[in-house]
Amino acid sequence: MPSRSSDSAGGIFYSSQPMREPTSHPLRVLFLTLEFRHGTFSGNGVLSSSQAHGLAKAGHAVLVVSGCPDDVNDDEESANLSDALPAAGEVSVRTLHVPGTKWGVLTAECPWVELAESAQLATALHAQIAAFAPHVVLGIDWHVTPTWRALRKRVWPSDSSDPEPLDAHATSPSAYPPFVYSNYRVFARDGDRTHATMEREAIEAAVSTIAVSIFLFSYGQLE
Repeated sequence: MPSRSSDSAGGIFYSSQPMREPTSHPLRVLFLTLEFRHGTFSGNGVLSSSQAHGLAKAGHAVLVVSGCPDDVNDDEESANLSDALPAAGEVSVRTLHVPGTKWGVLTAECPWVELAESAQLATALHAQIAAFAPHVVLGIDWHVTPTWRALRKRVWPSDSSDPEPLDAHATSPSAYPPFVYSNYRVFARDGDRTHATMEREAIEAAVSTIAVSIFLFSYGQLE
């Protein structure tokens, strides 16, 4: 039975479990998202921020790699970024520039290709991720699966026998960390073949898929 609480505005929020104390076994999480801080334009960016900071509040170290439109003021961007890698309970952000002309949509017309291309060329980022040594990679929606593929090949290079597409269940001690696909929205519902293909590839690349869902309860059912 979900617990119930109210805010000062009279809204009611439901949670199936109580809030937990910070973990005694923190993870290092590499968090990949198209939107996060700069130029956020949809609920995906808002939810990404909430999820990353929620993981940090639970005691984990979160390194965010996100897109950033190339028309954002450099001073504004620099003021919000840190070169230090996150410790347990902290969030640190790294951005990859993508065309501002493609910013503002989450469909196949968004800069998902350019995000992956920027990730492939970001040698300084590769070194930082290697130093961070994430236990797990969390990817938000299908947009970041090609970015994960690009980073995986640069940070955890392997021989030519490495399978393609990604081997989600690699067990070698030197293998890359597991990729978890966090599906905020099901884009394939619009009938676009690109969305269906990319979402299928994301699921196949992941060791686990997290789907965000809303459970609706009538007030009477909770009495």
